[in-house]
Amino acid sequence: MQTILRKFKDFLDKKALGFYFSAAGAALAFVLFIAYLIGYAGSEYFFWGVPVLIALSFLTFAGLAAFDKTAVYAPVALSVIAFGALCCYLANIHVYLALAFTDGVSLEAIMGLSPAFFITVIFSLVITILGNIGIYMKQNKTVKTETSEKVEAEGVKNEVD
Repeated sequence: MQTILRKFKDFLDKKALGFYFSAAGAALAFVLFIAYLIGYAGSEYFFWGVPVLIALSFLTFAGLAAFDKTAVYAPVALSVIAFGALCCYLANIHVYLALAFTDGVSLEAIMGLSPAFFITVIFSLVITILGNIGIYMKQNKTVKTETSEKVEAEGVKNEVD
């Protein structure tokens, strides 16, 4: 047990801030997966593609983030797949929206929408945004070794000469 915790601590010590933004998005994707299954269970608007894509987004993130060489692709996969899930959801829910807004767009019609609709749309957008933030930030900390410090020192020395 001690070695598993130590390995997990070492894993987190190697991660930079971008990983934590993306990991927050992946955790939110897990919450959305459960919320979607609960919110749309038994509904005529339930579409299996949405929870499958949401699950795929956080599982792909976890798999890619686990390895140093593929960690840079983890937030890309998270945000692209989460956005795909949102598009899939909106393509499936358009009939619900058409029925909700038959009398026109009004505050009353918007407030009459299902809470599951708002949760799915907002969470999907937040997951996509957190993944995009993670794309532009480092996923892993750079580890300085004696060799890399010597190379940097020689590079600086050569530039000065």
